[in-house]
Amino acid sequence: VGLFVAPQTTGRFALFQVEPGGGEATSVLDTHRDSVSWAAVSASGTAIAMVATDPSGRRELRRALLVPSPRVSGVDVDATRLGRPRAVSDDGATIAVETGNGDLAIIETRGDRTSIHPLGTGRHGVPYYGVALSANGERLAYSVMKADCARSARLMATCPVTLMGVDTRTPPLEPRALVGAPAHLSYDPQFLDEKGAELLFMTNVDDPSEACQAHVNDCAYTIRRVPFGGGPSRLVARDGILARLAPDGFLVFRRATAGEDGHRSWDRQALFGQAPGSATAASLPGVFPNRYHHHSPDFRHLLLQSHREGRTFLEILRRDGSRAHAGVPGVDIHAMGWSRTRLPPGPGRVRLPAAQRRFQRALDLARKTAKDVDIAMHDVPAPAY
Repeated sequence: VGLFVAPQTTGRFALFQVEPGGGEATSVLDTHRDSVSWAAVSASGTAIAMVATDPSGRRELRRALLVPSPRVSGVDVDATRLGRPRAVSDDGATIAVETGNGDLAIIETRGDRTSIHPLGTGRHGVPYYGVALSANGERLAYSVMKADCARSARLMATCPVTLMGVDTRTPPLEPRALVGAPAHLSYDPQFLDEKGAELLFMTNVDDPSEACQAHVNDCAYTIRRVPFGGGPSRLVARDGILARLAPDGFLVFRRATAGEDGHRSWDRQALFGQAPGSATAASLPGVFPNRYHHHSPDFRHLLLQSHREGRTFLEILRRDGSRAHAGVPGVDIHAMGWSRTRLPPGPGRVRLPAAQRRFQRALDLARKTAKDVDIAMHDVPAPAY
């Protein structure tokens, strides 16, 4: 099932699940009681890390192990200054999390002992644009931008972004650059195997044009793969961003479309699928915002957000681009990943946009007053908002 964070009808954020094939989205893991605005889900869909804030304002880092049956426990650390969990290992024992000072930290639990290891990323820059943790929790990859560049959009337009890596089990935890192109942008890492021997990333290193040097949005990005332990990178696809590669070689990536000012718009992207062994990519229908898409554990579906009919939806697509779920409308919805198993549903429900709520109330009234009315909410076009 797909997992996403969204506001409830109560106004608090919760973690929800939605299944391919349809059905109503429901809250999970008792998150309807507190506020959970972000979560990290392991690549295989077996573990979740989240920071929850209860009604009294107390924050807690929680770990959920999803198989063979869901089990949620608090992590024994002070969560007061913790930000978003960014990644979690398949066994839930290793969590990468943002800290209050803009750093990243590794939190490890071994037996009854939990330890926290700040990475000191500030020495290299401000973490930006994606964090990846190998399935076994032993390797972390992330990107950094110079702190001065993050102060304005003008500076960010020409500032390099460096892809970094660190072995989480080999003290001292000393980050190092994974690619040797310091004047370019290299980010959005994805590990390609359980141990983190190799990873995928996007880069502008193949575009030497003056337009690219003047503004990062005018670069032609490529998708490359590189050994974590060092060595040259290899080209995977041209003119692509935010790529995810399945074990069978099926690649899904995006291309930014041109905006009114002539620059490529990061908030309106086209989606492409490239079959194993193919040199060309097929366009999948739809327009998509600048958000990550997530392969399901069986790599048959994608969880992502889309723009259609004047609204933003959380979608489940098949790899051929066809829709496997009618979509969950909402403005503050964020796709988090997948659970390998369906979770016990909770009472929380997604807060719909105002126009959608009016439509839902009218539909509920029709169902109460007419026995022959049997309409699925997602089968009826709702008014735009």
